[in-house]
Amino acid sequence: MSEYADFIVDFTTRSKEVFDEIEDFKWYSKYNVTLLLTFASPCFLIPYDRLKNDATPDYPRPFDDKYKEHWKKLSKRKFKGSPLSNGLHRENIKYGTVKDIRDAIIRNFSDAALKEIDNIKKADQPEVKTIISTIRNGLAHGNIFTTGTTKNIEHIVYAKRKEAQRGHSSKPKESDDNCYVCFIITPSDFKQLLTNWFEWLESKEMYVGPQKTQQN
Repeated sequence: MSEYADFIVDFTTRSKEVFDEIEDFKWYSKYNVTLLLTFASPCFLIPYDRLKNDATPDYPRPFDDKYKEHWKKLSKRKFKGSPLSNGLHRENIKYGTVKDIRDAIIRNFSDAALKEIDNIKKADQPEVKTIISTIRNGLAHGNIFTTGTTKNIEHIVYAKRKEAQRGHSSKPKESDDNCYVCFIITPSDFKQLLTNWFEWLESKEMYVGPQKTQQN
């Protein structure tokens, strides 16, 4: 296998090829959520953390500034209507604030356990960055939960501690220690979201690698 000449694009392309191959295995239908989480962890975390403006270290690779500029534009768009929302079922997606994450877990993330559920409504749409950072934090810190039965997982829940509303500290107020924002999505829609993420990272809009030089 050749080295990663352009890590973000090369890693994404290879991961997608492996994912497509594994989908054909007969056990995929039995462990589909496990497979999704296995791929989602590196495939969301690595590109996202490298694309952030505050990435540490500031990776000294060619084209990074242009990559970050593409991400900056996408990240500020409303999630609904962005390339990442293509093919998703609106009724299967929920994003809202959970006042007490422990209580929500006990109550299996029922609607009654949520302070707000906006279902990506037009009046209050989260931005792409909000959704992806919630997924990223859930994967990175193990704040992932599922709803359903012993035989079927109906939803995957990604949780991120809600940031303080006042001051410059990113740490929530003491009274908000159990207050989290959650992104709730069905396995089939999360698979589509992961596919959309792959496709955006591989898109012509995103690629800014070396161009062929014209021969005299």
